[in-house]
Parts: sequence; structure tokens; C-alpha cells
Amino acid sequence: DAQRSLVTRALRDSSFIVRYDAVRVYSRTLQEKDCAPVLAAVDDSHAHVALAAIDALGNGCEGAAAKLRTLVDALPEKGREWHRAAHAFVSLARVDREDAVARLERFAQHPVWQVRMYAARAAQAIRAAARLERLAYDRHDNVREAAVQGLIAVRGHDADAIYIAQLVRPDYQLVMTAAR
Repeated sequence: DAQRSLVTRALRDSSFIVRYDAVRVYSRTLQEKDCAPVLAAVDDSHAHVALAAIDALGNGCEGAAAKLRTLVDALPEKGREWHRAAHAFVSLARVDREDAVARLERFAQHPVWQVRMYAARAAQAIRAAARLERLAYDRHDNVREAAVQGLIAVRGHDADAIYIAQLVRPDYQLVMTAAR
């Protein structure tokens, strides 16, 4: 149909912005019928396009879990190349809980705080309340904030003591999240 043709053409456009929007549109409208273009976009040369595709795989489709596992397992022990693995981990948590549970500790204890923040997001998806409670006391406030967000969704008011403990932190976003 005309929509599929237009979006498919946009996925091959020379502009990364067009490809990025095409991945977002495709994932919302056509991915359920055919996931191959999203799987291919994971390997796009531009990081924004690749990350949009990785995030879209969290909606599930044939081949998504295998592709996500490969990306997750490529997480470097340190350095700056954590983005694809961290996004893939959150998407994997949405499509294959068991695999995400098995890999959670590696992400939750990673030396890069951004990776731990994504671990909190994945922990929310798999409802790993105990891990969220530990991440709520991470040394970095952005990790704490992600963990508190997760605890709100997973434990609600059963974690009020943790939220109250965050109110003395200097990070305004964390304090506002905990106060809510």
C-alpha cells in the first residue's frame, strides 16, 4: 500500500532525520506485520536511528529477542560505547523477562552510571523490586531517580520509606520524583 511504500523509501533516505522518523512511524504502524526493516535499522550508521530501532524492538517481533541478546551481550566493561547495549537491555526486558533477569546484575553493577540507570528501567519492566530498592541508593542521583520511578510503578506506597529518604538529596529531579 502507499503508506508502506513511503515509509520503506524513507527508511533508505540519505538523511538520518528522515530514517529516524521512518523507524518511529514503521514501528508504530507496520512492525507487527513485518519486523525486518526495524531489525535492519538496528545496524544503521547513525546512532539515533539505530537506538530508535533498538527501542522499537521492545514492542516485540520475530527475531527481536535474538538481536537484542547479541547487543546486550556486547556491553563493554567500561568506556563510552554503552548506548546500544543499554537500550537493548531495556527492550529485552520487555520481550524476554527470563533473559533480562539473567543479565540484570551485570548492568546494575556496571561502572558507568548511565548503564545502571538503564538497568533500573529494565528492572521496572521485569518488576525486580529488590534490585530497584538497591539502585535507589546508588551513588549517582540519576540512577536513584530511575529506580524511584520504577519503584513507584512496581511497589507504589509500599516503598514510601525509600522515597522519603531521597528528599534530602541535592538533585531536584530526584526530589520531585520522590515527593510525588
